Amino acid sequence: MRIFAVFAFVALGSIGQASQIFVNCTSFGASGQSPIADGNGTSSCAGLATPLGNINFAQLLYKYDGSFGFGAGTINMSHDVQGVDLNGFDLVGTQQITETIRPFNGSITIAAPSGTVLAAIAAGTTIQSNWAGATGAATNVAFDYRWVIDYDVQTSTPEPSTYAMMAAGLVGLLASRRKS
Repeated sequence: MRIFAVFAFVALGSIGQASQIFVNCTSFGASGQSPIADGNGTSSCAGLATPLGNINFAQLLYKYDGSFGFGAGTINMSHDVQGVDLNGFDLVGTQQITETIRPFNGSITIAAPSGTVLAAIAAGTTIQSNWAGATGAATNVAFDYRWVIDYDVQTSTPEPSTYAMMAAGLVGLLASRRKS
């Protein structure tokens, strides 16, 4: 039983801890007479430090909304993430927007992204956002983006305190064997 406890302690000390990095991109909005004219705007995302360890996924969260004055209406939204290595994060087709409370409407995730993709995100990203086909009393359109990088924190060597606890456990184990 004691040997099992020592092995369990060593095994638990080597497990990585999951963590996430969030990078908010600049917001953009446009307004005009209803229905608002078709248009586009750009959102820039500041670079991030690529973390050490195993990258689980890279995700682009997006939220859109439109303001519709005193009447109902819709706005068709889409986005294009600039850079050939980041095409996998493009929103395919358009999304029809009727909300005014700006929730996150969706996300695009790439599991275990390549180092090239991570480097492209870290270098800073430009996202071209497009809106078209506004109807009714649509007077405003807005969008926000956020990068999420999920990774496992890996420690290549245990900290000195971990070595001290392991040594103390082994000394205690040896001492208990000598008594019996």
